[in-house]
Amino acid sequence: MKTVMDIARTEYDAGKVNTKFAQFASDFGFLVRPCIAGRPRTKGKVEAQMKLLDEIHAYQGQFSLAELHEYVQKLCNRINHSFHQGTGKVPVLALEKEKNLLCPLPAESIRWTSVKLLDTNRRTILRN
Repeated sequence: MKTVMDIARTEYDAGKVNTKFAQFASDFGFLVRPCIAGRPRTKGKVEAQMKLLDEIHAYQGQFSLAELHEYVQKLCNRINHSFHQGTGKVPVLALEKEKNLLCPLPAESIRWTSVKLLDTNRRTILRN
C-alpha cells in the first residue's frame, strides 16, 4: 500500500514505512507490520471487510440517510455477533474480555495533527 510504505517489503528487504504513517502509528500505539508485496499468504486479510462494503453498495441510492444508518447498524450487529474464522472468536465476546487491555486514544490535539480537511464543492475529504 503506497500510502503506508515508501518502499515495499520484499523477501530480501524490510521496506520503508512512510514517516507520517509511522508517526501516526506511534501516536496511536500500534506497530506497523507490513506484508511481503505480491505474496498472498502473507497478505493482511482486508478483503474480508470489502465484501461488507459490496453488500452496502448493492443498495446504492435506494436508502434514505436514516434507512442507511439503520441498515449499517444491523449489519454491524450481525457481523459482531458471528463467529470470526481468522480469530476463532465472536468479536463482541472478545471485546468484553479484552476491553480492560485497550489503551485510551491520544489527546484530541494529537489525533488531528496529521489530518487536513479539504473542502471540495459539496463534500469534505480527509487527506494527510
